[in-house]
Amino acid sequence: MAFEDPLQEFSFEERRPLLDLLEPGEEILWADRPEMTAAFGRSSIGVLFGIGWTALIIYLFFFQGANNPPPWIAIPFLLAGALIFLAPLRRMRKVKKTFYALTSERALIFEPGRTRVFDVNREMQFDLRETGGGQGDIVFNQWQEVGMRAEPASSNSMKGANKRMRKIGFLNIDHVRRPHQLLQQLTS
Repeated sequence: MAFEDPLQEFSFEERRPLLDLLEPGEEILWADRPEMTAAFGRSSIGVLFGIGWTALIIYLFFFQGANNPPPWIAIPFLLAGALIFLAPLRRMRKVKKTFYALTSERALIFEPGRTRVFDVNREMQFDLRETGGGQGDIVFNQWQEVGMRAEPASSNSMKGANKRMRKIGFLNIDHVRRPHQLLQQLTS
């Protein structure tokens, strides 16, 4: 059986951070990128809202007739529309530069400006969340963001506060069962 390089689809610049992190004897078992289409499920809503918002502001401030408010008042509203419109594009750029790797010792998540490292051992907990068509997530951890700080999802502090769950793991990947099986073998 021929050896298949898990990094064959990655450029040298993309491989470098992973290769720099490898310990002696540690081998790369799997590597992949998030699936772009799954990562942007609802982003088209944001784009459409941003376009609609911007069109409405332009109409209200510039095409209403003689009683138009001063045009400088429209600037913050136009900026808000542009930010809403551009947010999915910024997210796409981030996801495009993200990749995941599983080694014989660790699970690694490479995002622009951040690398997350999870030791693969018997205590490691992870959940498979398959969405269909072989795509899905392997969630290592969940955090709830409360204001500016993050805490484990099991924490009960600040009940009723504005909380948002954030999944951390191999998200939106094709053929999710392959890395899941490797993780099961490594943690058993």
